[in-house]
Amino acid sequence: MVIVNSILERDIRHGETIWNTAVVIGNHGNIIGIHRKNHIPRVGDFNESTYYMEGNTGHPVFETANGKIAVNICYGRHHPLNWLAFGLNGAEIVFNPSATVGELSEPMWPIEARNAAIANSYFVGSINRVGTELLWVYSIVPDVSLIWEAATVHPFGR
Repeated sequence: MVIVNSILERDIRHGETIWNTAVVIGNHGNIIGIHRKNHIPRVGDFNESTYYMEGNTGHPVFETANGKIAVNICYGRHHPLNWLAFGLNGAEIVFNPSATVGELSEPMWPIEARNAAIANSYFVGSINRVGTELLWVYSIVPDVSLIWEAATVHPFGR
């Protein structure tokens, strides 16, 4: 078994830089490698560059007991050259972990995954958030006093 796990990485060696990182864990519990998200969305009011930096790991492919795998993190799926680079580097399976919601992005997901698999002759495993999350909403006035708070349940997936 191989585990691909997305984490928020705080890199103390590089000035506390925060990366959106995928860790590849081998079948013996060993860390095979990491890949940092290399495309950061800056779309309208949605701008992940306010907290994440672009990755510096290129397009690595990891040799595992189950084949050569790569991880195209979230927004990277919108960039065909990202998919191509993983293929050129020898990937047999490319995983695409994501936290996608929204009318624009969600319908494109299966199309992009299928196109990447066909164009690059490898398998694609697309993983999106599922289940239910509890979101807290707060209203705070300038003197930092709490006016109200509410919890809402937000379902993900279909």
